[in-house]
Amino acid sequence: MQYSWLLAEPGFVLGYSPWWRNPLWVQWTVHAGPLRDLAPRPRHFVCAPDWLGGVCPDDYRRSGYDRGHLAPNYAMSRLYGREAQLASFAMHNISPQRHPLNARAWQRLEELEMDALRPALGRAFVVQAGPLFAADAPRLPGGVAVPAAFWRLWFDPGAAAATGAAAPPRALAFILPQQASGHGDLRQYAVTVDAVEARSGLDLLPALPDAVEAAVEAALPLAGWGVGERWDAPPRY
Repeated sequence: MQYSWLLAEPGFVLGYSPWWRNPLWVQWTVHAGPLRDLAPRPRHFVCAPDWLGGVCPDDYRRSGYDRGHLAPNYAMSRLYGREAQLASFAMHNISPQRHPLNARAWQRLEELEMDALRPALGRAFVVQAGPLFAADAPRLPGGVAVPAAFWRLWFDPGAAAATGAAAPPRALAFILPQQASGHGDLRQYAVTVDAVEARSGLDLLPALPDAVEAAVEAALPLAGWGVGERWDAPPRY
């Protein structure tokens, strides 16, 4: 049965599918306030609860896939503190990612959110992320489904500009296949929100008025995020 559980963790919320044994989506807010000190990276992942399917770190061992964070370790630590960082190492926040994707392209988007968008926008914005599965998705020996790709979404709710005019909401999404090398311009993976919804079956911006939602989800606003020349910058690590 393909149902999902809604969970609230310190710093993020997610929908989890026991059928896929993966999170379906994870959402957090990148705020513009002071950052906390970066806490040491936790040394261990933690098993998901039995009622979520009980996925454990060893389910990924020798699988050829990294334990890929959806809510990121770095952002959780700097934005929300140690408790949120530890929560990001729970296996219900983890999905199988090939190492070049996890360590390069996916990480580069995480870096842009914290190092470029956050100071450039100067206001809170929302990040959502999740996996995309083929109907016949392969599974690890413990039953964890392996996604064909991953999506990521930036949602800027807009704010009153200095002139007094309201800046409209906007969103930019990305779809990164497992085979993404992680090199090159990240705009090659940019898509509309409509494209993510078509592949995931999710309604990603349901709180917007219908007409606004339709316009935001059909647009592809590549400029104005403060990224500049960093679209093709190498990863931090």
